[in-house]
Amino acid sequence: MTSLPVSKNEVLLEAWRKTLNDEIVHSPCKPINTPIEPLASRAMKSLLEHAQRHPQKPAVIDAFNQTRFLTYQQIHDQSLSVAAFLRSQGFSVGDRACTVLANCIEFPVIHLGVWSAGGVFDESVYQLRDSGSSVVFTSEVLLRSVLSAAEDCPEIKVG
Repeated sequence: MTSLPVSKNEVLLEAWRKTLNDEIVHSPCKPINTPIEPLASRAMKSLLEHAQRHPQKPAVIDAFNQTRFLTYQQIHDQSLSVAAFLRSQGFSVGDRACTVLANCIEFPVIHLGVWSAGGVFDESVYQLRDSGSSVVFTSEVLLRSVLSAAEDCPEIKVG
């Protein structure tokens, strides 16, 4: 059974609304300007700025092998490649992606690629069945577990 966010579940949303009252609470802090531009766009713009200023500077360094790293330019370019690949496979705005990976330097590439393709990101295998993910990123070591869990997931589009 796929779980829905409260905003998409009318029964839960109505129950939540009934808990509200007419009181207005004002913060003593100054209002925060909330950017209108989506987070994925801002992140990619910021990454591009860093890539243009420091194209060869390491942005992410492997904790176990410090000679292995990704530069700002590599993360930017590879994120766009992941997004283009996902779109070419039918992944679209609002689709979900999931990773089942050990900590790795490719994580920001995958995450930003999913965001750039308009997707939503889930991070763990136990969420796979309930997430409605249409794509899963994993490693060779975890592939068998993911394939087993994915048997009950007709939403997965990319093989």
